[in-house]
Amino acid sequence: MSTPPNREARKKCWAARDSYFECLEKHGLWLDGFRPKDYQEILSINPSQIKVASQNDRSLSKEDRKTLFACHSQKEIFDQSCLASWVSKKN
Repeated sequence: MSTPPNREARKKCWAARDSYFECLEKHGLWLDGFRPKDYQEILSINPSQIKVASQNDRSLSKEDRKTLFACHSQKEIFDQSCLASWVSKKN
């Protein structure tokens, strides 16, 4: 069992989280590269069955990949700065 993060570690995590979520908001993205096209799509979402895009998905155009993964570096910093239990991970 790991020790709980101290105040400085929590501050670093929160700053990384805030940066990541600000980037997502700036680019109109949802988590993990999911970008609903309209309100009806949002209403029909089953959170347990969201199909997220992959950077290796060759069916996406170069522009789509650039848009959907605009926050990739912020996500990596968020993942590294916080406890795994504080970061949403795919199974």
